[in-house]
Amino acid sequence: MYNRYEIIRIDAVENVIKVKFESDTLPTYYDQQYYDPVIGLSEEILAEIIFNLQMKAVKYASKLEEAVEFTPESMTGDLKELTLVDLPEFNPLYQRVVETWEETETTKTQVLTVTDLTDSDKAAFIRQKRNILLADTDIEALGDRTMSTEMQDYRAALRNITDQETFPQSVIWPILPIG
Repeated sequence: MYNRYEIIRIDAVENVIKVKFESDTLPTYYDQQYYDPVIGLSEEILAEIIFNLQMKAVKYASKLEEAVEFTPESMTGDLKELTLVDLPEFNPLYQRVVETWEETETTKTQVLTVTDLTDSDKAAFIRQKRNILLADTDIEALGDRTMSTEMQDYRAALRNITDQETFPQSVIWPILPIG
């Protein structure tokens, strides 16, 4: 098994630690783990990260016998120039963005196309949003609280959103009462 490690890099920008594990009998294993920048690093956290990565290295070593080797014709190559575009405006309740790529001999250009969702996808997204809005007001429905008439009407309108004539093509969302 792996009996030595070396921290290759602690990247404070990406909040990642890169580690190399070595053995006298196994190929070198490289891995990385992200850490929480709010918590930061300490000797204890670093030891936990090394332990987690060591477990992954041991799992990797156990799979080595089953692995099928592949060697590409070349270990290097030229990259095409990438052109990325900004995300177009769209309504995620009714549309999705589909990514495709246009390619020439030297460039690869991202193409983002807005397409309409199917009725069943629209209905699922509307129900999901409705459920989130209901959950946000569940505290008002607790037994030890008195819910205002406005809040009762709002929650009823959310529950009945699928009964609107234009559902799922479009819906009118109720407005959350203040107070």
